[in-house]
Amino acid sequence: MSEQKANSGILELLEFKSNADGNAKEPEKGQDVFRVMINPDTISHTVKLLTTENSSAGSINKGDAYSCYPETISFTFYLDGTNVVPPTPNHEGKSVDEMVKDFLKTVYKKIASDENNPNKPVEATYIKYGKLEWTARTNTITIERTLFDRSGNTLRAKVTCTFETIKDNKPNQNNKKKSKTSKTPAKDDNLCDCAQKCADARNNNQDSLYTPADANYSTIDGREIKV
Repeated sequence: MSEQKANSGILELLEFKSNADGNAKEPEKGQDVFRVMINPDTISHTVKLLTTENSSAGSINKGDAYSCYPETISFTFYLDGTNVVPPTPNHEGKSVDEMVKDFLKTVYKKIASDENNPNKPVEATYIKYGKLEWTARTNTITIERTLFDRSGNTLRAKVTCTFETIKDNKPNQNNKKKSKTSKTPAKDDNLCDCAQKCADARNNNQDSLYTPADANYSTIDGREIKV
């Protein structure tokens, strides 16, 4: 689609989609769509690993990679009502404040039309620009209204956003169950009693005072690693 637009001379715009009720199921197919007027000049994409301290005996400045934090996407774009920027089809005839409401409806909160139904947060937003795409949840949105007309109507707004990708960074429960049946270290005649106690403690995700001095174990994610 992006290549077709590029070949046809149509400008690709940063786009947001979400489901009408805000649920997280396939937001890329959602009917609520918002496109920016002016693409951001920078899109920051941050990834980070979560590490855990290995507190077993003999551990000095060691950490085990545990999981991935959700990725963070941040950028700034402008909404303009001065006619300096030609309006895109989904903004034509709308004020800046109306555009802001449309944006928040797509990425932040669905406003119920029926007073008997509560407003709902947007659980997932599909973000796409060219070949870049993410399914994410809103973290923060800052709206700076920077220009007004004589009546106090907003003529320009600077919108700064941060989103976090939707990922489950909890340990895999299946892995936890497997750890209970995983093989224990080779039995040492000199450590026969403490080795069993240590294995039991590891399987129960508990710290142990019986860890052999020459081994460290990471159990927070259900794996046993000797380092």
